[in-house]
Amino acid sequence: YTDRDYEFIDSLKSVFDFGKGISEFSTLPVVKKDRYEIAALLPFMFGSLDDPGQVLQNTLVTDLYQGMLLAAEDLEIRGKPLDLVAYDTKRSEQITAEILNSTQFKQTDLIVGPLFSGPVKEAQNFTLENQINMINPVSSTSEIIGRNPFSFLFKPSVETQAKKLAELVITEVNNKNAMIFYEANSKDSLFAATYRETIEE
Repeated sequence: YTDRDYEFIDSLKSVFDFGKGISEFSTLPVVKKDRYEIAALLPFMFGSLDDPGQVLQNTLVTDLYQGMLLAAEDLEIRGKPLDLVAYDTKRSEQITAEILNSTQFKQTDLIVGPLFSGPVKEAQNFTLENQINMINPVSSTSEIIGRNPFSFLFKPSVETQAKKLAELVITEVNNKNAMIFYEANSKDSLFAATYRETIEE
């Protein structure tokens, strides 16, 4: 989506009378509110106060949420208040589906998370049906967002990183020879293939 040339698409629409279908995803209404509700769909893994061990080992998620709370406090001071509501997905598709179908969740303006593939699938369906934006704060895998126009990555995707690195090398390095080393995993393979394709073009 980021690589689309919207001016060119709009000119094609006007010349060939395509209608709205080609860039239909850009029609999300802008709604101004006094307060926005942000849902943090994160795997806190909280069971009970009797056994806090798993929660204490889950520092990535707790640190991320603490940062969100600090940002919310800062926005409150600046006169831009929001309600940050935490939901524990427990890495479960079923629990995530229950959260998304709850009446309280219908007030949500933005979803942060989920972080794991099962809960992500549930959230993807929900965001498409309800036209609510969702942002993944930790992943750089474009499969997380799929072809969902309401789903975003906070970090650049692996493909974007590879393209930008290749563009930098093309403009900064005067050597036409290159070697690409990568590990035998899907992320490295995708990076290497995208990098090579961009360099060769």
